[in-house]
Amino acid sequence: MKYAKLWPVCIFSVAICIAAIILGVSVSKIGAPVRTVYVKGLCEIERPADHVVWPLAHTELSNSLQTIYASIENKNNIILNFLQKGGVDKSEISVNNILIEDRDANNYSGDKASFRYKVTQVITISTDKVDTVRQLIAKQMVLLKQNIFITSSKWEFPVKYSFNALQDVKPMMIQQATQNARMSAQKFADDSESQIGKIKTASQGQLSITPRDENTPHIKTLRVVTSVEFFLQD
Repeated sequence: MKYAKLWPVCIFSVAICIAAIILGVSVSKIGAPVRTVYVKGLCEIERPADHVVWPLAHTELSNSLQTIYASIENKNNIILNFLQKGGVDKSEISVNNILIEDRDANNYSGDKASFRYKVTQVITISTDKVDTVRQLIAKQMVLLKQNIFITSSKWEFPVKYSFNALQDVKPMMIQQATQNARMSAQKFADDSESQIGKIKTASQGQLSITPRDENTPHIKTLRVVTSVEFFLQD
């Protein structure tokens, strides 16, 4: 009976000791500095453009608007036939309003222009058939042989290539950038004789899409940078 009364006291004492040990460990962990490493990861890939906008501009000069209109209409028909035979759908072609310049009215130098009227017609193709358009651009000599000169100005009538399937490759790029960030973090960990832990914070930087170079605007360079902070463990 005497020893039976001591059991509760012993159990309570053991429980207090265990709690003290756990509390001591917890306080030790709370007081220990949290070590992290902050790194950036890069992913860069190339993809062909999946959409193109091609403005075909041609200009007529004359002293007679009626003569210009007839010539513009005839050349428009030739261009439309050239495009549709080349594989561009009619729904992908738009004929813009003509631009008329009365050179006599806008001539501030006082010298009379050789031709009074300058009329510019722009026909715009907007399509996902990038390869088809590039083949047609290479065949513009066909139009030149029919006395149709297409104005090719990088500033006024540029051919614009774009990449619209970003959401299809974005997850893969972020994953690759994060993996590259972990490799960089691992280097820091190795130098400090530590181990890489879980991610503490992560953020995605700007994702940019640019031409590979000025000579191949139809090839796009996609670039994403991620910023990741990892825990370091002993």
